[in-house]
Amino acid sequence: MVSKRLKRIDFKLSDFSMPRDREAERLCNETSDIDEMLRLLQHPDPRLRVMALKNICPCRMNGQDIPEFWDHIFKMCVTERDTNVRKQLLHTLCDGSPTSRELEVIAAIESLNQDTRKIPQQRGQKKTKMNVEEKNIKRLCQKVLSNYRRTGEWNIL
Repeated sequence: MVSKRLKRIDFKLSDFSMPRDREAERLCNETSDIDEMLRLLQHPDPRLRVMALKNICPCRMNGQDIPEFWDHIFKMCVTERDTNVRKQLLHTLCDGSPTSRELEVIAAIESLNQDTRKIPQQRGQKKTKMNVEEKNIKRLCQKVLSNYRRTGEWNIL
């Protein structure tokens, strides 16, 4: 019985590491702290990850190049399974990403172009067919990649 109680306590303590949804929404809209934004990009709720990505989008950051953001965005492109987050990742990559990171941006777009069903699934998730949104993401990725191969430009969204 003691072990069950400890497990419940551990679970409750882990809840405090991430801000609650309403607090996280407020932080997404108000914070300019880099560490806080990076933490919000790791939030379990995909809707909040999308909000955080929108706030660090180059079109809103006025050309600021913050390496920590880009490193995390590249990492998310490989591991993210949520369609809406992947769509926002593509927008972020193709809307003013730094030219100094050209090879990383193209590699990230190519990883977003891959079928999401090939990304390792979490335990208990069923395999799904590719939905319309995933097809749209692939289509946009292919458009960006073909434009890059033809003209050298990827910031076209």
